[in-house]
Amino acid sequence: FRALSETGHPSVSLVDYKANGRVDDYFVAGDTLRLTSFFTNYLAPASNVSIKATAMEPFIKIINNNISLGAMATMGSADNSQQPFLIHILKNAPINAEAKIKITVSDGAAYQADYFIMIPVNVDYMHLSINDIGTTVTSKGKIGYNHDGQAQGLGFTYKNHETLLYEAGLIMGTSQVQVSSSVRGDGDDDSDQDFTSVLRVDRAASKISALDLEGKFMDYNSSSPLIVSVNHNTYAWQEAGSRNYIIQLYDIINKGNARLDSFYFGIFADWDIMDYSKNRIHYDTENRMGYAFSTETGSLYAGLKLLSHTAGTYHYALDNIAGGDGGEDIRNGFDKAMKYRVISGRRQDAGLAPSGNDVIDVMSTGPFNISPGDTAFVAFALLAGESLEELQKGAKDAQHKYDNEIPHFRNHKPIDDNAVWLGNSFPNPARNTATIEFYVPEPMEVSLHIYNSLGQVVDVLYEGIAPEGLNKITVNGHNYQSGVYLFRLIAGTTAKTGKITFLEY
Repeated sequence: FRALSETGHPSVSLVDYKANGRVDDYFVAGDTLRLTSFFTNYLAPASNVSIKATAMEPFIKIINNNISLGAMATMGSADNSQQPFLIHILKNAPINAEAKIKITVSDGAAYQADYFIMIPVNVDYMHLSINDIGTTVTSKGKIGYNHDGQAQGLGFTYKNHETLLYEAGLIMGTSQVQVSSSVRGDGDDDSDQDFTSVLRVDRAASKISALDLEGKFMDYNSSSPLIVSVNHNTYAWQEAGSRNYIIQLYDIINKGNARLDSFYFGIFADWDIMDYSKNRIHYDTENRMGYAFSTETGSLYAGLKLLSHTAGTYHYALDNIAGGDGGEDIRNGFDKAMKYRVISGRRQDAGLAPSGNDVIDVMSTGPFNISPGDTAFVAFALLAGESLEELQKGAKDAQHKYDNEIPHFRNHKPIDDNAVWLGNSFPNPARNTATIEFYVPEPMEVSLHIYNSLGQVVDVLYEGIAPEGLNKITVNGHNYQSGVYLFRLIAGTTAKTGKITFLEY
């Protein structure tokens, strides 16, 4: 009432703010973000408005804390976009902290008001919205949201519609008693927290897609750990035909001393499309894809597709209703035995009641037998579309991307290695060109030669000092007759060999 009736002084209100940095809405220790504040003066004209930012947390430092906005007329607007506050996040910032900043607005001695801004910093997740899919990639096996209850995340959206997802994450295991997961558990609403971030998700050095992310976690927190390390990579494209999906790669490394037999690995997705109680799931055998939709008019479609060919394809559709409609009944808890049966079992459809019901989809692959030190390679696409046809078209494009453009079998920077690494050639077999990647932990003398079946050098691909990091070499298939060749990398005292097949072009 006083703000409306006592009109002899200004009333400059903070109406909005925007924080920008290395990646919008994603700031980690060591980053400096730019904070722009937007103001409107609702009462008397102000002659000399200034704003001051004060750090309310010990882990942030404000570099330029006083900015002048000048005069503001009644109902006039101003912002500091030309001179944003620079806020440095210190190295001691806790994970997933909230930086509290006080913004003080004043007009000389005549007017002063304080406003408070909360900015998430040093987060261990990244929002991804570079194409038509909006989702959140986390550092601990959850997808869509970093916390339970649809907190800290975008869910899974398509073309800025409301989220299609309630919960998603990973499940892996070797038996009904040895399972690790990041989804709902036994007897409560809280998800399992079996995975510990080792390298939080961040932009990758590779440039395979419009946005490449990478991270690493282990299952230390599981009550029955498999003792695995999981390197994960995410890819998203912007060109037409490739905008309705993202691709997730997982390298599962056995860090234990025993072989992991009958190992299965899958993604669990509780889809909630429009009215969640009217959802349905079917399985597309040709595309190796489970997909969900609402029985209501105008429904979007969401899908989980297996891309890798390293093990068998498994799909289990759950009816998330009392009794499970003949499938696993997880309404009163989702224990390890149920999880293993789901990732190693098959059930093609759910929500077959006339108007559908609440459903959950699980897409998985296995069985793998992973010896100590060995790696299982798995890849999925997460898709959405306005029709089944659009979803299926995206599934085919995603498979083509995976088969022809994404390096397989850890042909990306080995983020946990401090040693020389040589990737497989891709594509393989190749017709026109192929790519060979190698990684060196520091600049060093390197040679990369191609040999024929007689052991003769037929091509020198690289000779000299290779820069630190991931190196890509393009091989021109036109220089070779069809057949099988070996390529050999010598880097320092390390020698590694791979195989490539060229076809007639």
